[in-house]
Amino acid sequence: MHRVFGQHFQLGVYPWKTIDYPHIARQLFTEEDARDFAEILKSLCGKLIDLLRQRDTDVNRYLIVNAKKYIDANYSDNELSLEQVSNHVGLSRSYFCSLFHKVEGTTFKLYLMELRMRYARRLLASTDKKIYEISCEVGYSDTAYFNRVFKRINGMTPLQFRNSDLRE
Repeated sequence: MHRVFGQHFQLGVYPWKTIDYPHIARQLFTEEDARDFAEILKSLCGKLIDLLRQRDTDVNRYLIVNAKKYIDANYSDNELSLEQVSNHVGLSRSYFCSLFHKVEGTTFKLYLMELRMRYARRLLASTDKKIYEISCEVGYSDTAYFNRVFKRINGMTPLQFRNSDLRE
C-alpha cells in the first residue's frame, strides 16, 4: 500500500484530497470478512486509478495550453515548425501530434494555418498594408502560397476579401 501511495506522490497526485483515508483505514482494519476486505481494497485502487487518469488529463491539457501559447507568440515566424513546438513542451514529435489532436480536435498544421489566416483577415480588414507585407507578417514568406492557402480557407483571395463585406 505504501508503494502505491509513493508512486502517486512522485507523479504529483495527492489522493488524500479526495479519499477519506481515516474511514477507509477503519474499514480495512475492522473488517473480518476477507471478501469485504478485498472489495474495500478494490474500491480504493479504483479511486486511485481515477485520480491518476484525471492527473494525466490535466497534465496533457497543460502541455497543449503551453504549446498554444508558444504558437500564438511565434506564429509570424515562417520557420515555426512542429519540431520547435514539440521541443518547447518537451515531447517527441509523434506524441505531441497525437496529443494535440486528441486535446484540440485538429492537427498542429491546421491549427497554425487557421491562426495565421485569422490574423491575416484582421490585417486585411484593418490596415492598408500590401498583401505581400501581410503574408510575411503572418508567417508566409511565399506570397503566392499565402494567396492559395487564403483562398482555400476563406473561399476568396486576400484582395477579394479586403474588398468584400465579409471583413471581421
